[in-house]
Amino acid sequence: MKVSKDILGLAAEFAVASELCKRNIYAQLTLGLRKRTDILVETEKGMLRIQVKRWSKNIKTDGIK
Repeated sequence: MKVSKDILGLAAEFAVASELCKRNIYAQLTLGLRKRTDILVETEKGMLRIQVKRWSKNIKTDGIK
């Protein structure tokens, strides 16, 4: 089963936000199709905007229906 680019990109955004939260960094996902910022992070100096780029050569989807 092939994973769509949109789903793969969204999964990458959640993965990055999850890793930031594990490191006690507050990360807020932004939603929408045409956006320039995927994740907002609050710092002492203000907000940091993160744009996530996904890259996958071979995604294993065994067991996904």
